[in-house]
Amino acid sequence: MTTHFHNTTHQVGEALRIAVENARTQEEKVEVYFRSFPAGHAASASRIHQAIFGWSSPIPLTSTRRALTNLTTTGVLEKTCEKTDGAFGRPEHKYRLLPTEGQMRLL
Repeated sequence: MTTHFHNTTHQVGEALRIAVENARTQEEKVEVYFRSFPAGHAASASRIHQAIFGWSSPIPLTSTRRALTNLTTTGVLEKTCEKTDGAFGRPEHKYRLLPTEGQMRLL
């Protein structure tokens, strides 16, 4: 089981519940982003963050990175070897949806 929210600030009660729900919602949005493209589409954290939340959003890029890591850990996405320049000029890996069992049969 993957933890959606990594409670490094030791939140409790309602604040923790909201943080966990926000993290889960961010993961769902990242998954929906990938499912809206043809199979094999790959994108970097910066590109995904810009497309879903925009740069003026209060949601930090690190939250998108956490969502990508969690979705990779749970087998929804895979981190590719391909890299692209990110929003801050540093190379970033691209991610893509892992094929479903039905898609694998077609290959």
